[in-house]
Amino acid sequence: MSRAAIVIVVGIAACHPVVTPADPTSKCDPVATPNYTPDPEKWDVSWLWTQLEPALDPEMPDAVKAETIARWVALSSVNDREVAADQGDGQHLRAIPFYGLCGERSVVTKQLAERAGLRAEMVSLYNFIEPGSGHTAVQFCYDDAWHYFDVTYAGIFVSEGRVLDFEEMRAEPRRALAGLVPFQTGFDLYQTEAEQPDEEAYRDRMLSYYSTRSIAETKSFSIYGSGEPVPLDVRFDLDTAPIVVGAPGATPTEVHWSGADQGISERMGVMLGHVVDNFQPTLIFENAEPGETYTLSFYVRSMTSDGMTFTLEPSGIALLSDPVIVTSSTEVTERGGHAIHFTPQRPRSSIAIEHDLPFGEGLVLDQIVLTRG
Repeated sequence: MSRAAIVIVVGIAACHPVVTPADPTSKCDPVATPNYTPDPEKWDVSWLWTQLEPALDPEMPDAVKAETIARWVALSSVNDREVAADQGDGQHLRAIPFYGLCGERSVVTKQLAERAGLRAEMVSLYNFIEPGSGHTAVQFCYDDAWHYFDVTYAGIFVSEGRVLDFEEMRAEPRRALAGLVPFQTGFDLYQTEAEQPDEEAYRDRMLSYYSTRSIAETKSFSIYGSGEPVPLDVRFDLDTAPIVVGAPGATPTEVHWSGADQGISERMGVMLGHVVDNFQPTLIFENAEPGETYTLSFYVRSMTSDGMTFTLEPSGIALLSDPVIVTSSTEVTERGGHAIHFTPQRPRSSIAIEHDLPFGEGLVLDQIVLTRG
């Protein structure tokens, strides 16, 4: 379909805030202070701000202001890349609609909120919808509490006149879904004027991602750049050894991003890559034969905010065995990977991998092999 067939409707008239301010106990301040600062050239939102600002009345309650900003971003952005987002000069933010997937839209929302005098933080969801899948959204802090806004799939979850935060949603997903309020969004590449969606279509779009299961089973949640660990359990059934996931004979260059490409996360049941907070995996071994020695080999990579990867040296990670593993040792394999030799004394044991990477870098497990002996 040609670009000429795409109709974009952008305006503030579609914004009808549905929430009223509340005053719950403060939950914002205890969260670690994020240290994420978007690249000022790539993420210059000055032009977008000139388009949004007229819709914001300085006398608006913060709750109304936050929803107005979120609705505007959802309506003014599309997944179709009209201008390359990686060219580094911010050109993709000088037109409406602007290009943005969930991460890009959340960066823009955070900056526009700050220009409006609000605090907003990007949040990351891990194993959202399915293993290996993640999502980025925004939480606004107003009335001394966090409130979750999805500016991509587009909507909020309201209960008793207040937008819920994600932890409240995860604790009571049915309550959250009962209060779903979808936003109007910009047209995507596959939508034409004849296919212009109505409110029910926007609701269906949100419900295709948010369900009681996807909300409740999201493995971890963190504020982007806060330095909070993202704990995830990676389970191995030793009774099924040998276990081979990925392409263990590949060189470090060949395995670049291949964890996702080869579906490693899906096969392991947990996201193992593309995590740019502080991924802290715990390897849980089940159905071990006590006294038997096993070897687990894998690549450990760091993903930087620039997308570069490299193999960590042995000193870059710490292995913490639980007491029922009486012997464990590590070595660097011929191709630069890691190997753990361990001897469980009980059917179930675990090894935690800890690291202290700076913000913007995340741990990636790739090319996994588990054998006896």
